[in-house]
Amino acid sequence: MKLPTLKNLDVSGKNVLLRCDLDVNFDENTLEDKRISAAVRTIGNLNNAKKIIILGHRGRPKGVYQKDLSLFPLTPFLSKALGSEIFFVQFAPFLEEFEQGLVSALENNNKYLLVENLRFWTGEEVNDPVFVDLFRSRGEVFVNEAFAASHRQSASVVGLAEALKPRAYVGLNFQEEVIHLDRVRDNPKRPVVSLLSGVKKDKLKYTEGLEKISDKLMIAGRLPEYLEDAKFGPKVFVSHLTPDKEDITIHSIEAIEAELKKAGTVILAGVPGKFEDEGHMLGTKRVFEAAANAKAYKLVGGGDTSSALGMLGLLPKFDWVSTGGGAMLEYLVSGTLPGIKALLD
Repeated sequence: MKLPTLKNLDVSGKNVLLRCDLDVNFDENTLEDKRISAAVRTIGNLNNAKKIIILGHRGRPKGVYQKDLSLFPLTPFLSKALGSEIFFVQFAPFLEEFEQGLVSALENNNKYLLVENLRFWTGEEVNDPVFVDLFRSRGEVFVNEAFAASHRQSASVVGLAEALKPRAYVGLNFQEEVIHLDRVRDNPKRPVVSLLSGVKKDKLKYTEGLEKISDKLMIAGRLPEYLEDAKFGPKVFVSHLTPDKEDITIHSIEAIEAELKKAGTVILAGVPGKFEDEGHMLGTKRVFEAAANAKAYKLVGGGDTSSALGMLGLLPKFDWVSTGGGAMLEYLVSGTLPGIKALLD
């Protein structure tokens, strides 16, 4: 897929609206988070801009201010990474008051601005034109570095892209995401073995699409519990769960290991069991070790999946670690995302 990229883009003297993936936990490892490093890398390619207005979200506050989901604690991490002080644009419940704060922030000497969690305003998730225009009128260029949020029809992903194109682009990591996912979609080494796991029932909507692009689709985690009497063809294997439903059975582990051993391409999306609990770690440990050791092109996506692989020391064995879980699956099965359509249509 040909996307509008930062190559040869000149943003000298312009205000850039940069949508980033900032949905991270704040601890001593924050700077190592791939989403933060992706944001910092793209900012480095925009440094001749007049101002860079950093936009993002955390969690699902649904239009209500929640202190524990504020982006304010991220400012010292970004300041350290960028080597420059960042001005934080605080939340205000009424857009007129918030707009005044944004205007005032743009008048100060700081090059970098970080705006409070966009999901504290209802206009973000419903793509409210008024909310979009509040930012559009302060930026001349839009850059989307939020691949993980680009399967949502939100103001900061879809609305701003539509409002500012053809001056709307994707960031460096976003561009790489699409290159790696296109490789799996368009020209994979076969057989393709996909593992769809986790606890979120809505993941099952990707079953049919994954079945089409896979030679074998393995379903694990809590997902088998939600399937009830669903019927599948020979390409789909549904794991059996332990009595407490917190892991998959030994038979299921062995069946998945056997398929992974034959794989030419591996797609991991979700954890097979409750890996945080040592007593329910077996399925995740053995399945992920089998995936890591497969002589295959290996793709992984999702926060829990990456965390489990990191805990097991297996992440370096994977060819691409996507910043998105749902976005990765959506792109693999449909070949696009709302955030991409907004840039191209």
